[in-house]
Amino acid sequence: MISAFAHKKVLVYGYGVSGKAAAKLLDEKGARVFVYDDKKTETEFPFCLNPEESADTFDLFVVSPSVGTDNYIVKKAQEAKVPVI
Repeated sequence: MISAFAHKKVLVYGYGVSGKAAAKLLDEKGARVFVYDDKKTETEFPFCLNPEESADTFDLFVVSPSVGTDNYIVKKAQEAKVPVI
């Protein structure tokens, strides 16, 4: 079965417990996963340095529960018509 996430460029915003789980699942489903966290942390996925400048290059933003919907990076994604979940 082909995943709906296969070959999609996805930013996981927030790399805590839920972000790590989301990134791993998306990777298993074939997505090209990038990570952003306010604290630059070690990650097995590429770290996105300026998500606010590259928001329109992603197919999907997966946002951690700790990141508010009024966050400026989330707003940039919404302005670029990138789905945010």
